Amino acid sequence: MSTEFYQSNITILQNRCPELADAIEAHDISHLNFEVIEHAVATLSINGIQLSSAYDPVEEALAYRSMTSGDTYHIWGFGIGSVPEILLNDKSLKKIHIYIYNLDVIKLVISLMPKFWFSDKRIELHYIHQDMPNQNIILKNLFTMDTFIINSDLQLAKKSSLDLSWIVHRVENRAISLRVNRSHMNPKHMEKLLNIDKENYSLLKKLPVIDYLVDAAKNSFKHVLCIGSAPSLDAHIEDVKVLVNQPNRPLIIAPTTALKALLKNNIKPDIVAVIEIRTKLENIPFEQMDENTILVASSRMNKAVFENWKGKKYYLHPHDETYKNANKQFPSKYRLNVFGSVIHPITNLAMLLGAKTIRLIGCDFGFPNDRTHASSNNNKKINMNVEVVNGYGELIKSSPTYRMFCSGMENLIAQRPDIDFINMSRMGAKIIGARYEDEDK
Repeated sequence: MSTEFYQSNITILQNRCPELADAIEAHDISHLNFEVIEHAVATLSINGIQLSSAYDPVEEALAYRSMTSGDTYHIWGFGIGSVPEILLNDKSLKKIHIYIYNLDVIKLVISLMPKFWFSDKRIELHYIHQDMPNQNIILKNLFTMDTFIINSDLQLAKKSSLDLSWIVHRVENRAISLRVNRSHMNPKHMEKLLNIDKENYSLLKKLPVIDYLVDAAKNSFKHVLCIGSAPSLDAHIEDVKVLVNQPNRPLIIAPTTALKALLKNNIKPDIVAVIEIRTKLENIPFEQMDENTILVASSRMNKAVFENWKGKKYYLHPHDETYKNANKQFPSKYRLNVFGSVIHPITNLAMLLGAKTIRLIGCDFGFPNDRTHASSNNNKKINMNVEVVNGYGELIKSSPTYRMFCSGMENLIAQRPDIDFINMSRMGAKIIGARYEDEDK
């Protein structure tokens, strides 16, 4: 669709973001069904999905802005383009990053409407596609505080003629994480958590915080093996044994959920992590752990977990807003990142300890062969109602929650491009930013 508006818009885009302009030029939108919607103002509807408010686009833009607090915005999607155009009037604005992944939307819009503001130097356009360089660095911006998502692009991308599933589920993960965070900050939920914190204060006074562990061991371990409890751990247990039996073996960090599979193969982690406050005592094999194994646990953990542990133990406050008060009472400079899974804080710990190589095993973020855990046939009842791509390019079952965990891991990896992350198994979800053993750095 070539119009006068299209030609002027694409000329500006050729100067500002040539890669995006070339992709738009090559993209076919002849299949689109659209209509103009007019109420107080005009907007467009594609396949029944309206791109923006037809009543008060200013209020819509300000609603998006209310999700942020800074002077730099990260807008995922384009809509009709009214949101960034209105936000350009913000006097404190420094930069608007616009991430374009749905070519259907932007090509139709620039064919029908002038967008002279493309030339504003405060606008930075990014074309998001599977072959883009530094993919994980760009995806990290999905989880910055000043990110918001144009919903129409997301909904239409799910039905796009292009396969956008790889980016759609990551954008959805951002939306899910926001909802989860809001539910955690619910006053009733917070009151319950604060009561648990207070019950543990007397214990925390007697325990060292994780700062002591990190400062004492920093840069002592260049190679760390982070072990999760997913099915690939069973499938690659012999590979793990090879690493464990090396003269200068890597430091091994694992959650309590992986202990069953490890201990039956005579593998004892150096550090065991437990973050989930609902962890049951009977699921931790205290009697099989010796004094050389270190425990790191959430400051909100059941007191008995600390009391029954034989070796050294440290508490930590996860990097979670709900731990704000606990951190005021017992300050810690090292707050481990959590994105819902214990895999995140153990990986973050490896990073803090100075690792230059971090291997991941049992970190599947999906369910190979419909199994959820290693060394167990008693799988959790999980709705495996979504799919992810594994290391072989195949689709495996997952859940929205586990898929979100994968985005969290990708976010962590993107923070440290200087570390070589190695995914030891292709069975589970492909983790952007982690290479496989048979790939070059």
